[in-house]
Amino acid sequence: METKPINTTDSPINNLNRPDTLDNSNNARWLGLNVLPQAPRNDFGPTNRNAATQVPAISARTASVTALAPYSTVEEKIDIFRLNYDNIKGDLEADKLASRLYSKFVIEREDMEKVKAAGPRFRQAEELMRIIQRYHDKADSNRKMVILFLVHYAMSQIHQGHLARLLNTKTLMPFERYPEAVKKEISDALTEKEVSALTAHLRRNNATACEHNDDTRQAYGTKLNFPIQESSGNNPW
Repeated sequence: METKPINTTDSPINNLNRPDTLDNSNNARWLGLNVLPQAPRNDFGPTNRNAATQVPAISARTASVTALAPYSTVEEKIDIFRLNYDNIKGDLEADKLASRLYSKFVIEREDMEKVKAAGPRFRQAEELMRIIQRYHDKADSNRKMVILFLVHYAMSQIHQGHLARLLNTKTLMPFERYPEAVKKEISDALTEKEVSALTAHLRRNNATACEHNDDTRQAYGTKLNFPIQESSGNNPW
């Protein structure tokens, strides 16, 4: 029987000790030994059969795959009710809140009528919360701030401030701190009396702040003591 030379193998198995050896058989490609890149597909003309041999071979053991990170321009969904649906629906006067939000251009008339036709009070609350969340999800960043402010404000108006505190108030700010476009949209949704109340509250806050002289000089390491003022928490008005 004829013996084989040293360091040789039968085709189609590729000898990895000989990196200059390329096996074009399908077996070598599927085994991932030395793989030639495939020629690009071209549905609009003849394919260059030599395209695959014009680039160096890719070793399956050293090749790496780079995956692009997903990119999305959609804003992260914010749950305006902070998963407190059960706690809110048990006490929410949804028909009153829906009327307020309709008058403040947060929801449409059809939404208000759908809430009132939902049945028992807790069913009305569930329906209204779904509607509010849907509008909030579809809104841009400025409109999201307007919706949260007006929902919080309307809850306080119908004497349900205890439920307003259960909202996701992470993005809620005092009225004067909002961008001008947001303040204008909020003001347009309120009555003149309500805008006057917000403005008066802002003036009172400014007057309180002016009681402390802004020109007060403080030596490093010392502490200024001011009278303790009542805090309204997240209440923006």
